[in-house]
Amino acid sequence: MLALLILALTTNRWVKVLPGLMGIGAMSGLITMFSGHEISHPEIHVSPATGASVALFLAASAIVSSTFVDRALTTVDRCALCGFVICLFWQLLDPRRMLLACGIGMAMLVGAWAYDRFYSNTRGERRMLGKKRPA
Repeated sequence: MLALLILALTTNRWVKVLPGLMGIGAMSGLITMFSGHEISHPEIHVSPATGASVALFLAASAIVSSTFVDRALTTVDRCALCGFVICLFWQLLDPRRMLLACGIGMAMLVGAWAYDRFYSNTRGERRMLGKKRPA
């Protein structure tokens, strides 16, 4: 619980490096696709389709998470980002649930992005690093 609290309180700092880490993860997914096994668990064989799916999830996560860098984070953003990190650790601990964990994590990021995009547009403002700007 303490780790989750620290993760939530320091989100403004680590969200800036998250897109780069997800890009590295996408490259890892490509390596997994071509090698046929999990990088961190060589004894676990992974189909090329699963490796490609993970690479696509992580590449899409890198793109979506880059939208969090330039804006003031809301509670919804923090919850989604922390949930995403939890899903990343989940798929590392249980590689058989890799696609499920990546899908749930990606859904959290897209949900927070959509909430910010559409909720702030209904109020006629967008938040960018704590400043208001036109939609």
